[in-house]
Amino acid sequence: MLSEDFKNNYFKTELTFENYIKQTIGNRTQIEHGAFSTEGELYTYEIIFKDEAGNLNPVQKTFIVQLKEGTQFELAFNIN
Repeated sequence: MLSEDFKNNYFKTELTFENYIKQTIGNRTQIEHGAFSTEGELYTYEIIFKDEAGNLNPVQKTFIVQLKEGTQFELAFNIN
């Protein structure tokens, strides 16, 4: 569901994407929702990934979701 432009710029292969997720999110299994905004068909969600204790090096990502026809959508997120 990644945007084609986003995928082509950052994750040319599934392995590249998988490695990025493992390195940045790792075993942070708790998810909190932060800010939310919308502009037309673009929805922006702030998501915070935390470890089980909830406080060790949280990772914050901002996801941008673009609605398409029916139930289709594309997404991208900040890379840092």
